[in-house]
Amino acid sequence: MKPITYTRHAKNRMRWRRIAKADVASAIVSPDFEEPALEDRRNVWKKFSDKYLRVTYKESEENILVVTAVNKNKGWR
Repeated sequence: MKPITYTRHAKNRMRWRRIAKADVASAIVSPDFEEPALEDRRNVWKKFSDKYLRVTYKESEENILVVTAVNKNKGWR
C-alpha cells in the first residue's frame, strides 16, 4: 500500500471529530462503498458501529492524499 499523507484540512477535521488515522486507512483499504468525486478524487465510506465515516482522497503514483474525513449519521445514497 502507498503511504498516506493528509492535507491540513483533513488533519483538522480528524482532530475536531476525533477520527483516528487507523480508521481512515481502514476505509481506504476496505471501503463499504466507493464513489467518484470531483477532480480525480474518490469518496469511500466505512461503517463503524452507529456512525459512517466518509473519506475523500486523491491517489497519485507516490502516495494517497487524504483531502477530508468526516463522520456522518447517514450512509451513502
